[in-house]
Amino acid sequence: YRLVLTGTPLSQGVVDLFAQMRFLSPKILGYTSFYSFAANHLEYSDKFPGMIVRAHNVEYLAAKIKPYVYQVTKNECLTLPDKLYDYHCFDMTFEQREHYEAAKYELLTEIDTYSDPYLDRIRIFRIFSVLQQIVSGFWNRNGKLITFPHRRLSAMMDVVQRVPENEKIIIWAKFHHDIDGITKQLQTAYGPNSVALFHGGISEKQRNAELEKFRRQARFFVATQGAGGHGLTLNEASYVIFYNNGFKYSERMQAEDRCHRIGQHNNVTYIDIHCVSSIDDRIDNALRKKS
Repeated sequence: YRLVLTGTPLSQGVVDLFAQMRFLSPKILGYTSFYSFAANHLEYSDKFPGMIVRAHNVEYLAAKIKPYVYQVTKNECLTLPDKLYDYHCFDMTFEQREHYEAAKYELLTEIDTYSDPYLDRIRIFRIFSVLQQIVSGFWNRNGKLITFPHRRLSAMMDVVQRVPENEKIIIWAKFHHDIDGITKQLQTAYGPNSVALFHGGISEKQRNAELEKFRRQARFFVATQGAGGHGLTLNEASYVIFYNNGFKYSERMQAEDRCHRIGQHNNVTYIDIHCVSSIDDRIDNALRKKS
């Protein structure tokens, strides 16, 4: 007998299905090789080898795997405390809004100039990334870091001050520039040993030391979702702040579940720091649809 056990069967799209089903039995999908599977279901970029731009006949794949797939949710097999959600919203400063509109104009004009559909997709994601930087108070523009006044950090500190002092807090951030600003602000307010860091810029040995520091003495665990959003158990905390989000729904859910697992006895509260009338709205809508 063969069994595939996974929490995220389709992390990148239907391309993930072939290896899993092939392991179970080639008869399920009916393809003897990945090339025949790809020929029927995947469309690749002409200019960028290996880049999948579209999936086809998805309903056929869903029907083929249906008899062999089942899902068990956490609610069906575990008794866990509730998840509670809240937002803390803020507006851009005048200078921030000026940079925001200038970046949109500059980057969208670049798309209109070249009009290549494949390059356009890359540029669109670049726009998203730049706009996320700007609503966080900085712009890495052609290798030059521009900073300007913003309210995201003060919004986060407002949330922290409302959490009971004996409660540990996890803070997820996307950019290393954000991590630096958050760490400096928290250490100034709560002391140099109050923060444990966990991100890709430090060694695995140091990350393990920081994890132990959080469990023993530090009140705040400041991390990127890419480094800390998988595999960790952080039940010491029942308050989680998402300083900013990305578009990946699976990454968001993995980050949420670091402290909503076996051994958690308190309701877990998730607070999103949200810039109104900005790219944050689009990201929030995308995450809601993907759920």
